Amino acid sequence: MEPLMVVFVSGALILTFVAFAVNPMQVAIEEAVRSDAQLQAQRIVSVINLMETAPDGTSYSFDMPNTKCNVAITDDFVKITLTQATGGGKSHTSSIIKTSTKIKTGNFVCSNNMNIMFRKNGMLDIGFR
Repeated sequence: MEPLMVVFVSGALILTFVAFAVNPMQVAIEEAVRSDAQLQAQRIVSVINLMETAPDGTSYSFDMPNTKCNVAITDDFVKITLTQATGGGKSHTSSIIKTSTKIKTGNFVCSNNMNIMFRKNGMLDIGFR
């Protein structure tokens, strides 16, 4: 009966460790994804490309990372610069916009908990809130 007890106790300890380790790992992974300039630029470009086929009146809210950033959106590319808490910045330009829809271009400075609003009404209007 002792070997069975060892297996049971070991299994219980492993399950307890995994249960408590999952949440911090998930938070760390989400933060790493949100602070990746390349991934954020590609996500913005994918929304722009998807909005081409959307009917007029469609809107979409895009959550920005919880950090200071600069976003430049043109008809051809999206450039995002994320400012890290340590003061350094990561920048990436994604030039895979493949849409014939006119885009209202602009430069935006964002801060914590901001969203990019995409609205299609004949053209694609992009703004922050």
